[in-house]
Amino acid sequence: MAPKKVNRDEITVLIEGGCHFEGRLAFEGTARIAGSCKGTIKSPDVLVIEKGAQVDAEIEASEVLIFGDAKGKIHAAEQVRIAPQASFHGEICTPILHIDEGADFQGHARKP
Repeated sequence: MAPKKVNRDEITVLIEGGCHFEGRLAFEGTARIAGSCKGTIKSPDVLVIEKGAQVDAEIEASEVLIFGDAKGKIHAAEQVRIAPQASFHGEICTPILHIDEGADFQGHARKP
């Protein structure tokens, strides 16, 4: 049986506002976090941290898009974007880093 092809535009994990997750999260596709999450997040695809979200994690993904508040470590194979009014405190390793005007970034960034 051939492996299932994952559509990166399809949301495969959703942690809504008001929900809290603690532990290890692994997924394929796109995950959207609008609640709070603490632990480890790993994916070959996309992680979206929504406005109002609180994330404290070690993150490994292809793309990480931050619209809420996050801290920890990020290793992104493709890119990281910190949107206006979003914040990230910690370490980022990625080939492309976008920090939009109005975003709060405190920490260190490097290319792989």
